[in-house]
Amino acid sequence: MAGSMSAAKLARKFREEFPNSPVEKIRWFRTQLGIDEKRLVRLFDLPSKKSISLEEAVSESPEATTRVIELFHELLAMFNYDTKKLSEALHSPPNEQIPHGLSDSTLLNQIVVGGPNVMTHLFKYLQSANTKTGATQS
Repeated sequence: MAGSMSAAKLARKFREEFPNSPVEKIRWFRTQLGIDEKRLVRLFDLPSKKSISLEEAVSESPEATTRVIELFHELLAMFNYDTKKLSEALHSPPNEQIPHGLSDSTLLNQIVVGGPNVMTHLFKYLQSANTKTGATQS
């Protein structure tokens, strides 16, 4: 890939830029990847509340915060720490249609459960926000 940064350089850049506090880490992913805050908060799998901020979600569940950060680390690693490429992939039309019946709720449940397809489910959940009626779903 002529003209692009190597994975090692991108990983080093990531380590230098990545914040220390949990809430700032989540904000960094939200900003770098263009993720809607409400969709991001839903990944915390907190008991149903009318409206909760990212800061409240992080404060209420340190365990979920750690899990969400780890998921995003893994997803970013799959793209060799190239935040631009990952963001472009998330905001591009999917290569395949999300199967009928695989709703956001189903994807979220599969993400929380984990397993071998968790990254696929996370990617589809994040990407689906940009493919439904052309707007971000919350």
